[in-house]
Amino acid sequence: MNGGAKMWTRRWLLLTWSALLIFASGCSLGAPAAEIPAPAFEGAPLIHIASPLPDQTFLAGATVIVQARIENAGPDLARVSILLDGAVLGERLNPNTSGAAVIPLTMDWPTSSPGQFEFAVEAARADGALARETVSIAVVAQPGSVHTPGPPESAESVTQPDQTGGDDATPFVPTPDIPRATQPTADAGAGIGQATIRAVITVPSNLRLGPGTEFDLVGSIAVGDEVDIVGVNSARDWYHIRYGDSGDAWIYSELLNPSGDVASLNVESGPARPTAIAEATAPASAINLKIVEIVLQPDPLVCNEPGEVLVRIKNDGNENTPSGAQVGFSMVHVASGSNSLRNNIDPHPFPAVTAGATVSSIPATIMSNVYFGEEHRITATILSQNFFVETDLSDNSSVKTFTLAQGNC
Repeated sequence: MNGGAKMWTRRWLLLTWSALLIFASGCSLGAPAAEIPAPAFEGAPLIHIASPLPDQTFLAGATVIVQARIENAGPDLARVSILLDGAVLGERLNPNTSGAAVIPLTMDWPTSSPGQFEFAVEAARADGALARETVSIAVVAQPGSVHTPGPPESAESVTQPDQTGGDDATPFVPTPDIPRATQPTADAGAGIGQATIRAVITVPSNLRLGPGTEFDLVGSIAVGDEVDIVGVNSARDWYHIRYGDSGDAWIYSELLNPSGDVASLNVESGPARPTAIAEATAPASAINLKIVEIVLQPDPLVCNEPGEVLVRIKNDGNENTPSGAQVGFSMVHVASGSNSLRNNIDPHPFPAVTAGATVSSIPATIMSNVYFGEEHRITATILSQNFFVETDLSDNSSVKTFTLAQGNC
């Protein structure tokens, strides 16, 4: 067989095999790919209340953390509400415009008097389909010694969006109806200072009836809100503020940025310290994480040079966490209250924490190239709400202040 005949034979065999392969494919060549149908959300939403537990008992003065998940949510979710004994504590309309399948809800309710109480979570669709889940608790009063104040805290009810739900899944925080605190009297020997100083909130913060964490919560306040500082306690670590028409409250000094000289403020003793339940009679907590240290490398940071930040987190509860979680970071220039980060810092993970143990988060790169030689404040916040339920979120935030070194700036 000559060369031309051999070449023709090879081409014929190749075409034959190609035809057989196309036939074996069932003539699917060129057929359009099947489209993945969008998830359907039919019927009423599904509600799961994770906290409080049914028939759980709390001591008067404690804060009840209500945590729930709305499943089978969808974009046509018209309303979600949290009620206490039939009265609406908080509500959001059209809470899920991103169409997430699951969205979380979180709210804090500071107890005051003993009794039986019922929480209800409702979720309603635009077509009227309604879901409702309830849980009952008991609040009891017991005599005890004066409680030793814990560390100041940022707002318990401010959480990050659920990872399945996007920004629309951010739990709502009800507008606090802040009662007017008992009018404080000036400390003996204190001079009369400036009437008020305007300030901006720099960290989501709790508001209390007096200058200390042993006083009852009266609400919370968001970043960027403005308040008037009307006084300061003798230790100068708590400010007496007035917030709009809501009344008076007290806030920890590291959580806001005054616009004037706080040395001129009136010094106030605040209301009488409450008598609380002795620690020995308080029920043991389950999972309770707290930030014990913010670590910078180098410390202080150097202008225009990358560094690292991590936190050490302790589980003060008596149960192990079922998983790890995340910690978020922010940084502001103290004098102006403006963001002083050059880079964005996404939430960084930390591993599961056994009861009584301490772990470190994965280090995050941190950098600033503004305001060298001046004070900056780093805020770290444990973001546990999307991973498991904690009994106390009041110690999930911490702050560290440092002076930015000049370096090559």
